[in-house]
Amino acid sequence: MELAADDYIRLVEDLAQAQGAAVTPFPVPDEVSRQDIAEIRSAVALISGEVTHITTDSFEGTFIIPDPEPFLGPMIYGEAMALAMIASYSRHIAGSEIHLGSAQYYLPAVRLNNL
Repeated sequence: MELAADDYIRLVEDLAQAQGAAVTPFPVPDEVSRQDIAEIRSAVALISGEVTHITTDSFEGTFIIPDPEPFLGPMIYGEAMALAMIASYSRHIAGSEIHLGSAQYYLPAVRLNNL
């Protein structure tokens, strides 16, 4: 994707900000896709403390619940429940996985498939 000079400068500045926050050096890509630009801008927004809405079709993780009793009913019957957590977060930028630190997640309708 061809970028105008001002857009390219902003892209490099955004990459520098993402690298600094992630403490992960990665090269400026030779080719930049619209997806790469969206990922870079989203990473910078997150680093800046902005609330960013991210959608996904699935999420996989291991949850350790000290007192699982209140959750057993919804888990057994496959009911949706809300889930809030803090976990590490990374983005794929120009072929590199960049760890951005911890993020707060809120998932309004979660169903557990494997118990």
